[in-house]
Amino acid sequence: KGQKGIKPVYYLHGEEDFFKDMLQEEISKFVPDEQKDFNFDLIYGSESNPSKVLSIVRSYPMMAERRVVIVRDFIKLGEKAEDGSLNDFVSYIKQPNPTCVLCLIDSKFPDKRTGLGKELNKSDKVSEYKFEEVPDYQLPDWISDWTKNIHKRDINPAAAQLLAQMVGPDLKLLSTELE
Repeated sequence: KGQKGIKPVYYLHGEEDFFKDMLQEEISKFVPDEQKDFNFDLIYGSESNPSKVLSIVRSYPMMAERRVVIVRDFIKLGEKAEDGSLNDFVSYIKQPNPTCVLCLIDSKFPDKRTGLGKELNKSDKVSEYKFEEVPDYQLPDWISDWTKNIHKRDINPAAAQLLAQMVGPDLKLLSTELE
């Protein structure tokens, strides 16, 4: 697999979890399954703290090319002040560990007036993706596009409209129904 374009830091945010989950899944594949025991960490912000995460991302992979660290609910990491702050990530983002891919996931982006927000925003080492919820009136179009691009089939516009009305804006459920 061509892994030349891999960035050291990814920031996925927005209200739409479906795409954040899909991208998280793709990023987790940067480490082969047989190497995941020692080189893959999925951390929840409410269960950890900045200093713990930074010590993990600064360590080197074990008998592997790279390690992947995914932090969900990233902003919650900074809620317990005694164990560091989110701004502790600024120096890491300036000089990330070249053998680690750090993927930060949250519904919102850190305030762009903070040191962290500024650094994430301007750094060429960060790939940022924002996923907004698809508004109800665009669901039939989303269904048509998804059917065409993922399943290589066409769906009748009336059927797409009906599916959107019956299932609603849950993209994960919609994609399962289309399957």
